[in-house]
Formats: sequence, C-alpha cells, structure tokens
Amino acid sequence: FAFVTLFFLSGPVFGSLGNILALEQVSLTPAILNGSWISDVVGLTVVFGAGFLLLWHFWCAYKHNPLEGFLAYSLSRLAVWVFYGTYLGLASDTASVKVHLHHYVVGFLCATLAEFNHPLSMVLLACASGIFVQGISAYEAAPVINRGYPMFLVFS
Repeated sequence: FAFVTLFFLSGPVFGSLGNILALEQVSLTPAILNGSWISDVVGLTVVFGAGFLLLWHFWCAYKHNPLEGFLAYSLSRLAVWVFYGTYLGLASDTASVKVHLHHYVVGFLCATLAEFNHPLSMVLLACASGIFVQGISAYEAAPVINRGYPMFLVFS
C-alpha cells in the first residue's frame, strides 16, 4: 500500500514544486549554486541526498552479495549512468546544441539503483518511478538535446 501511495503521489508533488514561488526559478544545472540562498539550499540538499542514496545502494550491494553479485550490480548500473553522462557531456560541448536533463531521465536513472528489499530502496523505486511516469506523461519523451539548426533527411 505504501509503495503505490508513494508512486501515485511523487509525480504530482514533484510536478507542483514549480508552482512554489521560491522554487520557481530553481533548475538542476551547475548554475544552481550561483543563485539565491533558497537555490543553494535546494541544490545542496539534492546533491547530498542523491549522493547518499547512490552510496547507500552500492554499499548495500557490497554488504549483501558476493563479489560477483556486487560487480554485476555495480557495473550494470554504472554502464547506464556512464552512457547518459557521456552522451550529455559530449553533447553539451558541441556548438549549437542545448542540453536539458528532463526529470523523467533523472527518475529513470534513480530507479535503476533500487533493487533491494529494504524500505529505503522501495521508497526510491516508488518515487523515482512516479517522477519518471509523470515526466513522460506531462512532457512526452522530449529529447534531452536540442540542435540549434533544423535537421533534414537526404535520400539519394
């Protein structure tokens, strides 16, 4: 019951954060720490919270699995995160390309970590899945990169 409740509430709650006046201009970009004190607090909370969840899941995988299980968990999750990180990093260095990390991608990446039969892992899975579904339903699968020029298909 708690999982379904968190799943259904996390998307609308996350989506409505933009309606709070103090959080209206907060964006998860490197410039978040150059704004007002509320942006600093939100930014640091997100960074430390995400770091804690990331480290906790890898520690849990290490503690409760043999070396092979830990490596399987770690390498499979890191492969997905490194793929997106590399893709977005290379795209952001390209001229005329604008990168926007949609919250459905963040929800997906966070949901990949949740594997364990532990309340913290279940909360992460419920909330991340809810945010992912809300992001897809509200904004469709909007691209994370936008080119500044039109693309044409050429058939020869």
